[in-house]
Amino acid sequence: MLDAGRYVYVAFMCQQVIEKKLKAYIENNGITPPRVHNLINLSKMAGNYEELPDNIKDFLQDLTTYYLDSRYKEDISKLSIFMNKDKAGEYLQKTQEVLKWLTQKMKF
Repeated sequence: MLDAGRYVYVAFMCQQVIEKKLKAYIENNGITPPRVHNLINLSKMAGNYEELPDNIKDFLQDLTTYYLDSRYKEDISKLSIFMNKDKAGEYLQKTQEVLKWLTQKMKF
């Protein structure tokens, strides 16, 4: 998607990958994950949210905001203006950081 110039979809996929992994972790700990797309709330449910660097917390908030705005307010133009190749590449890199953090926490 990055190579094809589909930068908005890169952001969506980053959000979805992190959301699915957080929910899997929460569920593995015996809790039914809520039907929400808020990565901050899900990260807090997973525990150790405070250990995340501020730039990753900001990233999770950005992903949540843009995902919810584009999905529920049908305002994809807001995200389209914001996203470019550099920003999409940054999102992919930060997604890897979040997944690494979660993988270190997960024991399954």
